[in-house]
Amino acid sequence: MRKFTTLMAGFLLLIASQVMLAQHGGHDMGSMGGMGSMNHDDSAMKQMQKAMAVQATDEQRSQFDSWSQHTGALVQQLQELRHAVTTSDYMSQLDAFKAAVEKSNSGRKEFVSSLTETQRTGLKKPIQNIGKANEEVGNATTITIRELGKTSSGAKRAAKLEKVEKALKKLLADQKAIAVEMGIA
Repeated sequence: MRKFTTLMAGFLLLIASQVMLAQHGGHDMGSMGGMGSMNHDDSAMKQMQKAMAVQATDEQRSQFDSWSQHTGALVQQLQELRHAVTTSDYMSQLDAFKAAVEKSNSGRKEFVSSLTETQRTGLKKPIQNIGKANEEVGNATTITIRELGKTSSGAKRAAKLEKVEKALKKLLADQKAIAVEMGIA
């Protein structure tokens, strides 16, 4: 809400500056300096229009919060799994981690499906990034699960989780980026 208010204030200032320029008689409009100013104003206007077009609705904020909670639980489950793999009894933690991966993926899908076509267009790159990051988490998890069964040392099993941790950090960064773009953060 705060970002939206700031955007609206900027928009009003932009409009007011155009009105003042028109009332001033538009001096310098014929020179290159005036053209540069107009191009700058057009760029600022386009940026503001994009920001307003991708603003999250209350429902989207709620869905994002749910997805964030699932991702937070995934981080917690990874930490618990990291601790558990140092012992020989880690299968229940592994199952809980796999379930957390699925919940996070499901939360991402629900959030993305709630976006309007305009939002999808304006957020094309961030949406692709979270999709790729989520896929990396899934792939790293699959590979790691396979490798965990082949390793007998607890320290080596813990080291196998580094790929998953790296992929999860990327997902968290991309999740935060889309939140900032949509005015959620």
